[in-house]
Amino acid sequence: MRLSQALALMPFLFAAPAMAQEAQCFQNDQFLVIAQDRTDSAGMEILARAPARGKIKCEYVERETDFVINPLGQAGWPDGQPLWFEGLAGKYLVLTR
Repeated sequence: MRLSQALALMPFLFAAPAMAQEAQCFQNDQFLVIAQDRTDSAGMEILARAPARGKIKCEYVERETDFVINPLGQAGWPDGQPLWFEGLAGKYLVLTR
């Protein structure tokens, strides 16, 4: 393979599609939080809902009753300011920027 052919292939080697991230679930007596890394920007997609009873499948799927934290593109939310889930402390959701 010549150098010109190798250089022509380089964009394909480094332009792999972003892989979907697995959701992470956290729960205390008051909330169930489901978070996953965003694939298109920095930060996490985070939602909170009432705590689950029993075992659940940990997957990021929004429900009508969920509280979605920092959704992109909605007025009133700090778009462009990524948030990461850090933990639950009683009735408080701990996030970092």
